[in-house]
Amino acid sequence: MKYFLIVISIVLLSTAVIGQNRKERKTIDAYLQVSNQKMGSKFMPLMKWNQDSIGYYIYGKMKGMTENNWRRFLNKVERVSGLHFYPVENNKDAQILLYFGKVSEYFKYEGIKNKFKIDSKVVVWSDRDYDYSFGLQRTSYCIDKDEIHNYNQIKYMIKHEFLRALGLLGKLSGSTCVMSEEYSRKNKNNLLRSVDKACLAIHYADNIKSGMSTAEVKTALKTMDLTPLLRRR
Repeated sequence: MKYFLIVISIVLLSTAVIGQNRKERKTIDAYLQVSNQKMGSKFMPLMKWNQDSIGYYIYGKMKGMTENNWRRFLNKVERVSGLHFYPVENNKDAQILLYFGKVSEYFKYEGIKNKFKIDSKVVVWSDRDYDYSFGLQRTSYCIDKDEIHNYNQIKYMIKHEFLRALGLLGKLSGSTCVMSEEYSRKNKNNLLRSVDKACLAIHYADNIKSGMSTAEVKTALKTMDLTPLLRRR
């Protein structure tokens, strides 16, 4: 009987380890998809905030989320990332701008020179500034809320673009989560999932530095203990 219990314990432990390893591999694969933005055939260096406290400003009325829902979302992001977000009274003092209005008006408001021929159907846009080490200095995004009539989709876009404003700029395919490359009406992927939180936690781990190449990120991941990061909620 004692021998039997030992065997069962070993089997259960092995199964748990295999399951954990599989989860870590999936999480690493997801993070590698979103950590470095691909521009054409090349990947940009990794971008992240190198400061813990970040001020944000909301221009226009947020649609699809109440103030309490927005605060709860920020609280979750803060717990996972270790960052702190606070509202400021004007755009001049903000590190992150959330602009609700027409994309064309957003360009004027931010003083962005429109070098692109923007299709009138475009309802979301983002922009960012960074220093020599690719540490983020200012990010902003625009959502034309009046052209989107699905509240779940607006919630997804607000959260999706906010995570991009934190440096998760890649596209995540085949996953139902906020970081997914597009909104799914069927799955209603407007809630933070475990994969969103895990990737955000990894992105703001001390081992991950702004300016890292994809190869450097892979090397850093090999030396990291992901267990405590995957437990963050």
